[in-house]
Amino acid sequence: TNIKAIAAGEYHTVGLKEDGTVVAVGFNWWGQLDVSDWNNIKQPACALTSLPSFISTLSGISPQLLNSLMAKAENAIKAFDNGNETAAVNILNALLNEVSTQAGKKITADTAATLTIFVQSLTGDIQN
Repeated sequence: TNIKAIAAGEYHTVGLKEDGTVVAVGFNWWGQLDVSDWNNIKQPACALTSLPSFISTLSGISPQLLNSLMAKAENAIKAFDNGNETAAVNILNALLNEVSTQAGKKITADTAATLTIFVQSLTGDIQN
């Protein structure tokens, strides 16, 4: 909660909180989280709940597509909260498919790439 900026790598996401502290989720295979010997740092529920607000901060998304992506994000959260990780991942994959299909049309290529990286990180966290 209270995250004001996000950066993501292939298998990790870092958030800057409003109080200046930094939180990280994901894998630490190559020391990207700088947590010494910790392994498989995961908080997918926390990161997943930030998806709708993350989407809402992105520019370059048509209103129609934005509504669809937000609905999918909310449905993925509900599925995860209900203990159905497979359904949550499937919904996130559908979101990624929609982003890919609409890239350059109803979403700018740069925004599509940013969103894809973030959602792939969430999907990886949930699956592991």
